[in-house]
Amino acid sequence: MIATVLGLLVVYGRRWRAPESGLSDSAAFARPGGARGVGPMTENPEVARIEALLEAWAEAVRRHDVPAILAHHEPDMLMFDLPPPLQCRGIEAYEQTWDLLFRYHRPGTAFDFRELAVTAGAEVAFAAAIMWCGPDASSDPADKDGFLFRLTVGLRKTGGEWRIAHEHHSVPAAA
Repeated sequence: MIATVLGLLVVYGRRWRAPESGLSDSAAFARPGGARGVGPMTENPEVARIEALLEAWAEAVRRHDVPAILAHHEPDMLMFDLPPPLQCRGIEAYEQTWDLLFRYHRPGTAFDFRELAVTAGAEVAFAAAIMWCGPDASSDPADKDGFLFRLTVGLRKTGGEWRIAHEHHSVPAAA
């Protein structure tokens, strides 16, 4: 299960390590309302730093603060996004992608983490998330009430600071 593979699952803002006792992975998940799952809380300070960086990025998106959106990205970053182009390389190309979203997304509109799983080593890390965007943040009338999307972020530590090197935004393919 994901908690075993990642070693750490963050749901509703609480971090839990998968239990070593052999209980099912679902027993390790934090629950709405703050109820505790089984397993000790993880105290990896790198995970907490990355969570704070990602939340600051999402808050910058909600404010439409482009300099703050770009602040923790590598100059040579790579992104795979929901709309074309297939990929964008470099911070300048990444900056231009925000124009499309901001045509529809209004400042203060949701751009929120619903689930976040972070795995951090000494120099590289990745995060996988389910996010909520909207309402009225898309040109698709079906998304008028908002939509869920997947986010995967690859980070590397440069000069002692975590930097985003890769973003991948996606939605499930239509059947």
